[in-house]
Amino acid sequence: LAIDAALHPADGPWLFFVTWNLDTGETIFSSTVEEHDAAVAKWLDWMDEHPEYQ
Repeated sequence: LAIDAALHPADGPWLFFVTWNLDTGETIFSSTVEEHDAAVAKWLDWMDEHPEYQ
């Protein structure tokens, strides 16, 4: 999925993306490092709540 998203990005000014919910595939697109860091934190919180993915 990550490779497909990199090859076919959504239209926009984004430089980064994080699929933060592995159950639904919800993805956060970011244009700054600060936004990306917040998205990664959201993904890490989600991972803590879903140990079956670790």
